[in-house]
Amino acid sequence: MEFEPVSVNFLSKLTGLSHARCTEALLALPSAGMKAGHPVYELAAGVQAIIATLQTPNDPEQMSPRSRRDHYAAERAALALGREKGELLPRSDYLQASATAHARCNHAIQSIPDRCERINGVTPAVVAGIQAEIDRVLGTLADDLQAACHEYQRKASQAFAAEGEALMAAEGEAQPAAGETDEVDGIDDLLR
Repeated sequence: MEFEPVSVNFLSKLTGLSHARCTEALLALPSAGMKAGHPVYELAAGVQAIIATLQTPNDPEQMSPRSRRDHYAAERAALALGREKGELLPRSDYLQASATAHARCNHAIQSIPDRCERINGVTPAVVAGIQAEIDRVLGTLADDLQAACHEYQRKASQAFAAEGEALMAAEGEAQPAAGETDEVDGIDDLLR
């Protein structure tokens, strides 16, 4: 069965993809002619070209500069929508809530020896041993949590810097100097 060549607009409606995405998918495909001043494509070849782009990974590094900029703009919009809907929290709010929860847990655990002495009549020597063990365990926990936070912070800063560099490259802006990142300050104070 033979079909007349179709426009990008027709392929966009047929596939449900944006006009821009279909246009980009058809860049490598030779047009079958012009209709009303716009290129038209063979239906089967056009659909195959679009399907081929859908099967490739959505890697921003492999995109054209405009597509990369649009990709990052869409990601920023999705994050903003997530914050508006209450599905995402800013990192500072999360750190503050975590610090408050950790402080409350720490206070409750530190009060155990006093309560044992008052309620159960435990001797001061036993209370001192309990307190020393609690201090050791909480110190280890704080060190482990601090190391995990610093590792997360390092990875997040690297990812943020890489995405920023890619976006600036897509927009043709200057690259940041090496080592410039957006890190949260005061993590050590929140954990202790």
